[in-house]
Amino acid sequence: SGSGKTYALGLLLEQLLLGTDLRMVVLDPNADYVQIGSPRPDAPAEAAQRIRDTDVRVLGADSTGAEPLRLRFATMPVHAQAAILRLDGLADRGEYNQFLHLMDRPDLLDVHQIVTHLRQGDRDEQALAQRIENIGLPAWEVWAGADASAAEVVASGARLTVCDLSGFRDPHEPLAVSLDLVER
Repeated sequence: SGSGKTYALGLLLEQLLLGTDLRMVVLDPNADYVQIGSPRPDAPAEAAQRIRDTDVRVLGADSTGAEPLRLRFATMPVHAQAAILRLDGLADRGEYNQFLHLMDRPDLLDVHQIVTHLRQGDRDEQALAQRIENIGLPAWEVWAGADASAAEVVASGARLTVCDLSGFRDPHEPLAVSLDLVER
C-alpha cells in the first residue's frame, strides 16, 4: 500500500493513449481511473487536448453517475452464464441440463423472462428458477435492458473503456460484467 502502483499504471495508460492507437478496456475495481479522460490543469496543453479528444468511455453502477455499466445475459457464452448461476454440470445435472436446453430458446432474452418460464415447468425447471431467485439475479441493476452492454460499448470502437466496478449492491454484478468482457 502506498508504493505508487496505481499512479504508475495511470501514467502507463496515459502514455498508451497519447502514443498509440490501441483500443483498451480497464476493469477498475476501485474507481482509480475514472478521470483518465480529464487531464489535470497542469498538464501540457497539447497532451491535454489529445487526451480530451480521445474517445474515453467510463461505465459504472447507477450510484456512480457514470454511463451505465451493463451486461446482456442472453449474449454471454453458455459456460459464462452457468458460472453466474453457479451451476456445476455434474453436481447439478438436472438443473444444468435444463439450463442448456433453455438457452437454445431465442424468445427468452432476459432473466425475468427466464424465471417466469421456469416457474411453470417441471421439478428441475422450478429448481432452476429458485436458484436464479435465491442468487438474486432478478434484482441486479447490471442487466442492460434498453441500455448498451459493456461489450457493445467496447465493440462500438471506443478508444478506452473504463469499467468502474465499484458501487454495485451485489458484489457478483461486477464479476459477471468482467467475465462477459474477458470471455469476448
